[in-house]
Amino acid sequence: MVLIRKLVGITGDNLFESGNPFVVNKGIEKVWITTLDLAFLTLFSLYMLIEVEHYFDLELS
Repeated sequence: MVLIRKLVGITGDNLFESGNPFVVNKGIEKVWITTLDLAFLTLFSLYMLIEVEHYFDLELS
């Protein structure tokens, strides 16, 4: 779970703190984020929100 949280944090930093939000660093090269990547990140974020809701027994809706 900690590894996934770190991966999401790194991806978010790459998305929103660089000059171009659709280019991320992959090793030493820069690659473009595709719509499939964005769809995955969206679904994963929704899944994590549901997990947090169940973990803390919250009612977010």
